[in-house]
Amino acid sequence: MGKPESSKLMDQIVENQKKKNDKAREQAMKALGKEK
Repeated sequence: MGKPESSKLMDQIVENQKKKNDKAREQAMKALGKEK
């Protein structure tokens, strides 16, 4: 049986959040690199 819609939606949100965090981390590292 498939997951309920709410569960799928939660997975999507978590996945999007991870991607945002990765991008934010990349930008932070770049910013730190420039400051040095």
